[in-house]
Amino acid sequence: MRVAYLTQTKTRCFLTIKEGPGGATVDTVIVAGKREARTYCAAHGIKAWSF
Repeated sequence: MRVAYLTQTKTRCFLTIKEGPGGATVDTVIVAGKREARTYCAAHGIKAWSF
């Protein structure tokens, strides 16, 4: 089960995708915000974990 964590900085939002809650990082995607992050997760079957 893949999960995603959203990290926000002043200028960007990063969506970090991992294999499980404590697993290894699979991918990091730059997104515009929470809405785009949720849409990305829904389209790829990933559980939004921290947002």
